[in-house]
Amino acid sequence: MLDVTQTTAAAQSFGGAAVVEETTDETKSDYDTFLLMLTTQMKNQDPSEPMDSADFAVDLATFSSVEQQVTTNELLQEMMTALSSSGLGDLATWVGMEALSDSPAYFDGTPVTIYPDTESGAITTTLQVKNDAGVVVDTVEFSKVEESLTWAGVTESGDPMPSGNYTFEVQSFDKDGNMLGSSTAETYSEVVEARMADGASVLVLRSGATIMSDDATGVRKPPQSLPLTSES
Repeated sequence: MLDVTQTTAAAQSFGGAAVVEETTDETKSDYDTFLLMLTTQMKNQDPSEPMDSADFAVDLATFSSVEQQVTTNELLQEMMTALSSSGLGDLATWVGMEALSDSPAYFDGTPVTIYPDTESGAITTTLQVKNDAGVVVDTVEFSKVEESLTWAGVTESGDPMPSGNYTFEVQSFDKDGNMLGSSTAETYSEVVEARMADGASVLVLRSGATIMSDDATGVRKPPQSLPLTSES
């Protein structure tokens, strides 16, 4: 009876396609070798002492098993290729969009829309704006019922703040001025890159911050600039 080593394909992520392809080649080689050995054995067996029927049946069963595994691995490879292509297509849809998260926002002179999350029972709420070094550069009081507010990014004298990354911290206070809690407000940021890491989608924002796609609480197309009109 022939001894044939079989291998099993394993693929856990899009990168597993290469493993499937390599395993398929090895299994296909085992399959071809087995077929050659079985054919040679049948051609050169002693007519007066032919192969035992039980051994022959086992060899045929092994042949069928290897053949089925080759077919299975080829189908698995096709599936992994299709999934990989689909995954890249999904990543491409993120690039150029704006994702809503609590990551730092990049300010370039354009006002930033902020989506605060205030504490229940808060009487007063304050927005602290911090630069990339963590220094508070602006403080704004706002109504807790506001779903969004716009930070113009200018100093008290009306000069624009330097371009860079800014974080927006919301502080909630009770009637006695005690802080109930603080949280980082969310802003929309442009997605400049999307990639796969350990089977998950990672988004790189304009600020340089990275977030998991599952951590984005909203997504939108970038606001279109108003067309310029010529004076008559």
